[in-house]
Amino acid sequence: MIPVGLLAILVVLLAGGASTVLLRYSVLAGGADGARFHRALFQTIFVFGSVAVVIAVAGVPQLGSGIGFAALNGVFGGVAFILFTAGLEEVEASTAKPALVVSMLVAVALGVVVLAEPLTATKGAGIALAVVAVVLLAGG
Repeated sequence: MIPVGLLAILVVLLAGGASTVLLRYSVLAGGADGARFHRALFQTIFVFGSVAVVIAVAGVPQLGSGIGFAALNGVFGGVAFILFTAGLEEVEASTAKPALVVSMLVAVALGVVVLAEPLTATKGAGIALAVVAVVLLAGG
């Protein structure tokens, strides 16, 4: 049986790849501004609906110090989405999405520096392979 966390990550990977291709179609069909508006609209509806279901089932979560970090996550995610959409006007989805590996490398570096997470040999090898993958995919 697949653990729920692993299944969630697999779904995120598949959804992320598919959403990039669909976003590129939207940008090519109607421009970046329309793609941003429609994705933000439908994503907001989906997120609010999901939160409403969770609250109905589990109750209202207690607000703590984590709310500020979650809000900053939303701000950074919004800025990243706006800039990524602008990039999709000129860059192919098959090049743009793999280049986002760089953001994962930033997350690893910040995890090590800010959160004192260990930088193991396995993670180091993964970083090296990720850089090789981005270079190969971007160069093709």
